[in-house]
Amino acid sequence: ECTVTVKNASFKIKKTSIVVKKGKKAKIACVVSPKKAVKYKASSKNIKVTSKGVVTGVKKGKAVVTVTYMGVKQTVKVKVK
Repeated sequence: ECTVTVKNASFKIKKTSIVVKKGKKAKIACVVSPKKAVKYKASSKNIKVTSKGVVTGVKKGKAVVTVTYMGVKQTVKVKVK
């Protein structure tokens, strides 16, 4: 049996809502410690989001990106103009 304890882990999203124009890109900025994988998932086909947190506006509307870090989830609201 092995137990791993991570001390002072932190996960913060700089902006909890962003606006992106159709066809344009915006980056979801996260500050994480320690450096581990961050996952991004889009709630709608109005946007595309890459594994690096780059959001592309596909069509006008609203969506939510769920950002997961070490099992902790936070959301970012996205409006496509």
